[in-house]
Amino acid sequence: MTSAYQRFLARQRAASPAAPIDLEPKFEAGWAGFAAHPLLRDHWRWWEDYRKLRDVFAFQLSLPGLGGMLEARAPGLADALAACDALDPLPPAWWHVPVLPAGLLAAWDISWPDVERIYLETSGPVRRRTPISARVGRLTVLHTSVALELDDGGRIRELRGALRQAYPYFDQAGRDPDYDGQTDRFLPRAPLAFTRVDALRSDVRELLARFRDVELGTVTFRELRLVRYLFHERERFADVEEVAVVRLAGDET
Repeated sequence: MTSAYQRFLARQRAASPAAPIDLEPKFEAGWAGFAAHPLLRDHWRWWEDYRKLRDVFAFQLSLPGLGGMLEARAPGLADALAACDALDPLPPAWWHVPVLPAGLLAAWDISWPDVERIYLETSGPVRRRTPISARVGRLTVLHTSVALELDDGGRIRELRGALRQAYPYFDQAGRDPDYDGQTDRFLPRAPLAFTRVDALRSDVRELLARFRDVELGTVTFRELRLVRYLFHERERFADVEEVAVVRLAGDET
C-alpha cells in the first residue's frame, strides 16, 4: 500500500524536473516558466497528507533577520506579497532555508526514539563543519512558491551529504524530492510566500517583476536546526517547534 508520504513525494517529483546545478540557468528558467502557464498551482494541496499526519520533522537553517533585510534592501516587497490575493506570505516563524526532510511521525516512518537517534548520529558530523556564508537575493518563482535564491558555493548541498552519510536512512531514494539516491539536485532557497489556487500567474509576475533582481546581502549560518512542524486541520501554517540545535563549530575546534 502506498503511504501518504510516498504519494506526496511522487507528486513533488512529477512537478519538479531535474534541475541543473548552476543557479543562473535555473533562475532564468524558473522565471520564464512562471509566465508560461496561465494558472498557479495550489501549494496547500501538496500538504494535505502532511496535515493529516500532523507531525513532520526537518532540518533547516533559520533566517530570523529576514524581515529587517527585506525592509532595508527591498522596501515594498513584503507589502507587495501581503497585498497579493494569490499568495500567502510566510510568517516569521517559517523564515528559513530548507535543508533536508527528516521524516514523519508515523508507524511506517519514524518514531520519537528515531528522532533522538537522528540527532545523536548527525550532531557530531554537523558540529565539525564550519559556518556557511551565503549571498541572499534574486526572486525565483517555483511551481507553488515565491522564494529567494542563495549563492552559498555548494556548502548546504555538502551539509546535506554529511547528514545522509551520518544517518543512512536519509540516503534512500524517494525520501527527498531533490535526491534520487545518486544525484542531489538541491538548490538553496528561502521561501517567502506560498501560492494559492485559481490565480493568474501573469498578475503575480507583473506584481513582482520590479523585485526580480533584489539583493539582500550576505548571511552566515552558524546553527542547524531540527524542527517539528505540528499541523492543524483548519490552519494553513503549522506551528514550528525546535527539537534540537547543532552549532556549526568547525572553526572553533
